[in-house]
Amino acid sequence: MIDPNKVPALHDYLTGLRSIDDAFKVYRRYVLPPDAGETQVIETRRAFFAAADWFYKRFLVIVDDEKDAMAFLSEIHAELEAHCKAVQEGRA
Repeated sequence: MIDPNKVPALHDYLTGLRSIDDAFKVYRRYVLPPDAGETQVIETRRAFFAAADWFYKRFLVIVDDEKDAMAFLSEIHAELEAHCKAVQEGRA
């Protein structure tokens, strides 16, 4: 996984995304097939927003404790790294 803090252009680009919808539009452009059907786009968008909703609600539960919040973010980072590696290796 690329560390956006080590790639200034990527960091600037990501900080320019102000909404989940903005992020989904980028995801749709670069990840979904150009000929993706309407149903695929709708269902993918729903999953994208559901993941963001889960993350937000889960974070709210632990936001009162900074140590737990940092542990949560570390766990999420590790899970994302593992998934990215699995995708690169063709296992996900």
